[in-house]
Amino acid sequence: MKKGVGLGLSASGRADQLSRRLLLKTGACLGVGGAISACQHRWGPGQEKWCGRGHEPVEEALIVLVAVDGVRWQDVFYEPRNAPLNPGIPRRQLIPQLMAMESNGIVLGAPGTQGFFASGPNFVSLPGYMEMLSGTSDLACTENDCQRMQRLTLLDGFQRKDPSDPTLVGAFSSWAQIEVAASSVKSGVVSTGRWGGFGHSALQGLPGCCRALAKGKADGGGWGDFRYDEITAELALSFLREVGPKFLFLSLGETDEYGHAGSYSEYLQSLTRADDHIGKLRHELAKFRRAGRSTLLLVTTDHGRAANFRDHGRQYPESARSFLFAEGTMIPPRGRVNSSQPRYLKDIVPTIREIFGLREQTAPQRGRILEELLV
Repeated sequence: MKKGVGLGLSASGRADQLSRRLLLKTGACLGVGGAISACQHRWGPGQEKWCGRGHEPVEEALIVLVAVDGVRWQDVFYEPRNAPLNPGIPRRQLIPQLMAMESNGIVLGAPGTQGFFASGPNFVSLPGYMEMLSGTSDLACTENDCQRMQRLTLLDGFQRKDPSDPTLVGAFSSWAQIEVAASSVKSGVVSTGRWGGFGHSALQGLPGCCRALAKGKADGGGWGDFRYDEITAELALSFLREVGPKFLFLSLGETDEYGHAGSYSEYLQSLTRADDHIGKLRHELAKFRRAGRSTLLLVTTDHGRAANFRDHGRQYPESARSFLFAEGTMIPPRGRVNSSQPRYLKDIVPTIREIFGLREQTAPQRGRILEELLV
């Protein structure tokens, strides 16, 4: 259980509370402010081939990184007969959007491959988010109560391209503590949990963002400081539609909360809802591509789960396992790809930096470029 989430409730009580879907009120925004190298391959409409390290950076692209918290890799790759605990829900019903991404793009971490992992040594959320947003596992943070991000993040890197425009980047999460991981210098627009974050004044004049932000703060917008995933996703989608940023990060957290509550059926339902939100993001990104803008969508998880399902962390090494789904203008439809070595959350950042021409980070224990996505 993450610190501050679900306190004072039994496992059954947390599951019951999470199950209540209250009617959410709308409200006003009150106080819230050369070209690509030629290749001898053929791709579908709108797709471009990236030939290793020789490509030009895509300056005007749009990247969306989604993390669905605490998802077991078995639940996104296996059909029910091979997925322990699954009551018989086929993948096409459980995660149709991730399956579409697999068909149209590249997936890392599938069964029988080198795997995709959180670096650890403690496989809990805040270190995982710090790793995926900073590109290093040298973080001086191994718990969920760390107070400061000591490395520059993707938000910081994109913001440096134009410090005068805070809407270039945005990060939206259901769990409040991700505010710590999002940025080391308070870059962009960040809304974490029901009341956390910074840069909200930049949302003035964006009606969809203001409505979603107000929903999260109102009665029925979550429990404690945790905001319902539905509202967090609505806020991120509104930001995408109304701003068209360079980089958008979305974290959905109900999967992990149901996991800790020991409710596998509710966990699966929340995974399907997260998949539906991913589908809405795919729909919006397709509009940007039709308008001539390159896009990249990445979906991962900050950590997996223990064999007992309920737990994760340093005493459960199997909970290190994650996955990565990638789809976009420059991603060929190769499906499940086996890497030449184990891959990690920290490899996401240097790959994005390579594609979009951001300054390379020199931190120790930094990740490596995912060449599998570039060739």
